[in-house]
Amino acid sequence: MAPEYLPDAVRAYYDEFGEREWERLERRPMDRVNLELHRRLLARLVQAGDNVLEVGAGPGRFTIEMAEIGASVTVVDISPRQLELNRERVAAAGREAAVVARYVADVVDLSAFDDAAFDMVSAFGGPLSYLFDRAGEGLDQMLQKVRPGGVVAFSVMSRWGALRMALAGVLQYEQQGLDELNRQVVETGDLTGEIAHVPGMSLPHECHLFTWSEVDALLRTRR
Repeated sequence: MAPEYLPDAVRAYYDEFGEREWERLERRPMDRVNLELHRRLLARLVQAGDNVLEVGAGPGRFTIEMAEIGASVTVVDISPRQLELNRERVAAAGREAAVVARYVADVVDLSAFDDAAFDMVSAFGGPLSYLFDRAGEGLDQMLQKVRPGGVVAFSVMSRWGALRMALAGVLQYEQQGLDELNRQVVETGDLTGEIAHVPGMSLPHECHLFTWSEVDALLRTRR
């Protein structure tokens, strides 16, 4: 049975995570590569004059990128603290004029926005990964908000990428006889409980780590 989506827990996690959400894409070479790949994707998908709904916008890394391209961005996040940081960072970058509005909203409920109202809906950083078995609902909500012929672009947490990134911790669990925790993640992709603990945080980072086949299945059922 898949873990339950708990929006209040996700909100509380990112309220506490705060500035670290901005910093996480510049700490290590692999993080900077991740940021650059997302930038290049936006450069291909976003056009000047586009009306974009950015879901899970966080502190504004990609808000700023799309504003620099010339898009108008409606900013959405489940975390009030992340929206505060978004306002601060975007203003500091001189791009506040590109922001249409900011909303505290959940990806499974985008009813505040008109259907087919946006040229693009983006959800970078993995918002769908927090939904567990409701990921399809989140994707459906985004698809409803994009115009015919528009673009929905999203990223998810990768199962094999996450295991490779956390290999030292994986091996440590094996040495401590906690291999069952590793096996749970490999077999289900669900990062919950003890193994989801983040140093320096009072709350775990609970999410689903997708394989490509899972993403493909999610998309195929909506064609």
